[in-house]
Amino acid sequence: ERLTILEIAGVGGLIIGLWLVRQPRAAGAATLPALLTGVTIAAYSAVDSEGVHAAAPWLYGFIVWSVTAAMLAVAVPVARTLARADSPSGAGDGEEIVVRSSPTLMQAAVVGLLMTSTYLLILVALRLAPLAIVSPLRESAIVLVTLWGVWKLNERDQVWLRLGGAAMIAAGAALVALG
Repeated sequence: ERLTILEIAGVGGLIIGLWLVRQPRAAGAATLPALLTGVTIAAYSAVDSEGVHAAAPWLYGFIVWSVTAAMLAVAVPVARTLARADSPSGAGDGEEIVVRSSPTLMQAAVVGLLMTSTYLLILVALRLAPLAIVSPLRESAIVLVTLWGVWKLNERDQVWLRLGGAAMIAAGAALVALG
């Protein structure tokens, strides 16, 4: 894949903006899982890019969601069994895991629809544009999360630096789109 100078500048702006929004700190035990998360995201982005060139984005997405649903159908009962076995009151007593704040069916449906739609849009973008452009833009939701954190969650620590980073991400995304 080859990027124009404008696209390279845009990717650079996205990276700088992401760094400004959430500056790295000594994470200790969280460092390895964070690095593994980054490697995993890079890997599945590359797989997605290849997948949408082998099949239509909607078909590839359907296959990915079907495999994920099958894995969850196995993993959830196993996780519940393990959670019961680790409960202080002992295994097999019928104790259920308590969820303090369960979403309503409507909330869950809306979130599921938004997640599915977003993923399909990413797959279409990967079909139309190089991975090197789509992948950084995929992480640009940080802008929305930053604004939400400042506005609704009153996260005011280094607010101007974080808002500046969000602006840099938006500017980088614009440069990538214009390139």
